[in-house]
Amino acid sequence: MQAFNKNLFVSFDPVMIRTVIKYFLSLFLLVAITHSDLNAQNLTGIWRGYFITENFNNYKFEIQIKQNGNSVSGVSYSYLTTVFYGKATLTGIFNRSGQNALIKEIKTVELRMSDTSELACIMKCIFKYEKSGREEFLEGTFTSKYEKDGKGVKRR
Repeated sequence: MQAFNKNLFVSFDPVMIRTVIKYFLSLFLLVAITHSDLNAQNLTGIWRGYFITENFNNYKFEIQIKQNGNSVSGVSYSYLTTVFYGKATLTGIFNRSGQNALIKEIKTVELRMSDTSELACIMKCIFKYEKSGREEFLEGTFTSKYEKDGKGVKRR
């Protein structure tokens, strides 16, 4: 019987070592880039929540967003029981590195108000995207300006 040596010694020359390192580095960068693209946040979808006015009215708020690159577009819906319903078109930008969005309602396209003394506003929202487990959140602040009164007359 012939005995086998269990020790294995492999010798690499400097060119081979550089080539192996280059391939491992390329593979690492490819995996890192692919992984970051898979984890890139996309806001496309329906987001539901609320906002509270300075009069302490608690409105339901829904935005339907379609994201294309850093640009977002869509519609928003605001409800206050049967007193107010508004639908507006929106546009905005999403900063992926900062995980924040600036969303502006452009104009009201549908409006129902039971009180003709009420005023409809268009909003500008600054949101921060956050994720906790499987839940995703857009939280932030808004400013608004009057667009129409309860009679449908445009205000400035």
